[in-house]
Amino acid sequence: MLGWHVSVFRQRDDGESPATMESPEGARLAVWQTPWDGLSWFKGLVAASTAIDLGGDGYPIRYTAKAHNLTPRLLAGSPKAD
Repeated sequence: MLGWHVSVFRQRDDGESPATMESPEGARLAVWQTPWDGLSWFKGLVAASTAIDLGGDGYPIRYTAKAHNLTPRLLAGSPKAD
């Protein structure tokens, strides 16, 4: 099955500087597996300008967002989680 392994990390410097593709990972806050279309909710956050696509070549792909933009969705259950 095609899909994604999604991990959510706290930014190591607590967001004091903008995240980049090379930013070191802080504590892992959440993790789940999702089917191939399981990133559509995050792409919606990017389209709404509440998250930023940092790029990637497919593995990994990285996004950054403030916790208050992610928390409601994550508390509702991991999106499209298997």
